[in-house]
Amino acid sequence: MNAEIAFRLLLTAFLSILPTLLFLGLWRGLSKLRDDALLDRIETVHGVDPRPNLRAVIPGISSTDGPNGRCNHCGSVTDPSASVCRQCS
Repeated sequence: MNAEIAFRLLLTAFLSILPTLLFLGLWRGLSKLRDDALLDRIETVHGVDPRPNLRAVIPGISSTDGPNGRCNHCGSVTDPSASVCRQCS
């Protein structure tokens, strides 16, 4: 009888922790799949930022706000609201 209770408690603990462990594993796996170097290379070659433009997604933000979309330091294409790109910051 005690072995059955211990088994049920162990199983309950395992099933309570399992979703969290699976989520953290998925999160770390997706972080490793992100390829920022490739996105930066696309931006350099084509002059277009492949990352989503939040100004187009979030309503109420004017696309004319901020500087001209170029880095003040190196001149590369950047978010219009930023004064320097990610590499120079």
